[in-house]
Amino acid sequence: MENQPQQHCFTAMSDLAVILAQKITIHLKERLQQQDQVSLIVSGGNTPKILYEKLSTMDLDWSRVVITLTDERWLPTEDRNSNEWLIKNSLLINKAKTAQWISLKTDNEKPEQAIKTIDARLEKIPKPYDIMILGLGLDGHTASLFPCAENITQALDLTYPHACIALHPRNAPFARMSLSLQELKKCRHAILLLQGKEKWAIYQKALADLTDWPTMPVRGLLENTLCTEVYWSEK
Repeated sequence: MENQPQQHCFTAMSDLAVILAQKITIHLKERLQQQDQVSLIVSGGNTPKILYEKLSTMDLDWSRVVITLTDERWLPTEDRNSNEWLIKNSLLINKAKTAQWISLKTDNEKPEQAIKTIDARLEKIPKPYDIMILGLGLDGHTASLFPCAENITQALDLTYPHACIALHPRNAPFARMSLSLQELKKCRHAILLLQGKEKWAIYQKALADLTDWPTMPVRGLLENTLCTEVYWSEK
């Protein structure tokens, strides 16, 4: 494929985290020389935890950094399975504790009831987003754009009118709130973070054929190289 994302390969995630944390910091510092605030959009899951911990120690004017998630599980924010809990305990600590946090969770019973509220929160973040860190599932999902969700076609529709969308994946736990594909694409610099040979194989499968988005939703991000860089560690 022409213009495929730049790929960075490491043996260990610990080494990857050091390099990527430094690069993200440099990028955000450069953006802060040009604007009052910068945005960092992050993903949940176990893969990026070590990166977030390293990033939290970096020298940066964190008070001018706005952080939110690509997606959230519809759970109380104090639940350890929520992405917000992960971010508050791995990234919003140390030097990064002064960053501005935008939650994707409300007190509504169902995520569908919170779409307008979350839209309004996201509207306050300057666009395009400066840095976005994305993950990849073995089924080809990214954020919470699961191929097994009934409304995945709507979530991938670039004319969908909302920044976020509620999804109920059949093969994954918990209802979700996710940024829609058209919102994910509002990004200057997107990074796909992978760990393990199995994830690398899934990424290569997605990259080989970018035509069928609902089957592997990450393809919607790889098309036109929205994901400008891929960071992969073998272990």
